[in-house]
Amino acid sequence: MKIHIPTRMAVVLYALIWVYFGINHLLHAKEMGPMVPLPGGTFFVVLTGIAMILAAVAIIFNKYAKPACYLLALMLVILSSPFTYRD
Repeated sequence: MKIHIPTRMAVVLYALIWVYFGINHLLHAKEMGPMVPLPGGTFFVVLTGIAMILAAVAIIFNKYAKPACYLLALMLVILSSPFTYRD
C-alpha cells in the first residue's frame, strides 16, 4: 500500500509531538517526580519519557509503528485513570 505524502507528513508530525513530550519528561523529571503517586516518581517520569521517544522513533521509521501506537495508548489510559491521582 502506497502512503501519500500528506498522510506521511501527518504521521511524522504526530511522532514529533511525542518526541517533544518525551524530551520535556527527561528535562523536567525532578519537577514532575513529586506528581507521581508512587515511590521513586522521578524514575517513572524518566521511564515514560524514554518510552515516548522510542515510540516516536518507531512511528517515524515505520518499524513496529502499530504496536508502538497501541502501547502509547495503553500508557495514556493507565496514567490518566482516576486511580493514579492523589487527593
